[in-house]
Amino acid sequence: MAYRKDLLAFVEADLAAVNRSKTPWLLVTSHYPFYETGYIPPATTTETSYLGEPDFGARGSGLFTNDTIAPSQEQAIADLEHMFLSSQVDMFLAGHNHNSEWTYPMKEGKEVAYDYKNPTAPVHVLSGAAGKSNEERSDE
Repeated sequence: MAYRKDLLAFVEADLAAVNRSKTPWLLVTSHYPFYETGYIPPATTTETSYLGEPDFGARGSGLFTNDTIAPSQEQAIADLEHMFLSSQVDMFLAGHNHNSEWTYPMKEGKEVAYDYKNPTAPVHVLSGAAGKSNEERSDE
């Protein structure tokens, strides 16, 4: 739990330190996306990606072990989204999946606007530009 607590304290302090008059755009990046159309929740308690491979990043098992939280998409959103909203993060950039997509401004799993003018929530961008495509990986 100490790692998670330290990480969340770092993110909160880092976002609070941004001077928006000098930094008009606030972008946050991570390896794993919060929102993506390729995510299919598992039918079992063990999370797997849509390719059937273990995926224990932001979409991890979500299971509790030894008083620690295994990473999960839901936990990442619960831990961080409120910070992004209060800090007025403009865009969340992620990778991991080898496809590209972006959302309208998102909050709590829902689009809060259908344009990009003065958004009240972050736009989520999945930029899967590097590495093998899903089709190439499934052939191995």
